[in-house]
Amino acid sequence: MNEKIALEGYVACIEPRVYRGLLEYRLRIVRPSGKGEVVYLREPPEWLKPGIRVRVRAIMSRQTKEHRYIVEEIAVVENKADVVEMNVEDIQRGVMTVISGKKEGRLYSITISNELSSRLPQQPPTTIYLVMINTRVGWILAEKEYRILARTLELLEAMREYYSEENLFSAQK
Repeated sequence: MNEKIALEGYVACIEPRVYRGLLEYRLRIVRPSGKGEVVYLREPPEWLKPGIRVRVRAIMSRQTKEHRYIVEEIAVVENKADVVEMNVEDIQRGVMTVISGKKEGRLYSITISNELSSRLPQQPPTTIYLVMINTRVGWILAEKEYRILARTLELLEAMREYYSEENLFSAQK
């Protein structure tokens, strides 16, 4: 198993969690090929959000039974996030899963990979958020998951502003 990885892809998901009493962020990076990789980050950069393209260098941590990649370096490649809200009205499950509904005020049908079909709601109608990679769906976020993520990013921004102001005032004393 590789000790280090370097990958480039799209941020599909950012999940805050507590690990060993410390706050960390689990990132799912989806490569243009569709293959996903999970990496962990202690302190996310200000620009981090779902849908942007990033370049990541990570190192394997073997401190516990769960071996995991810890981000050493993360850089933005393309800061244009492509996360689309879709009101799902119908789900056709079969060899290929097809969801139908309204996206940006227009009717759409989109094919979803079998890997992602488990992330779809059981009972439409519902709202989901699609992280688009080129013209494919790279990840699906439930409405609640997306709202929690948006609030988490807002909270991080507020904390950064608060602490930068606090540092500014303490430096003036």
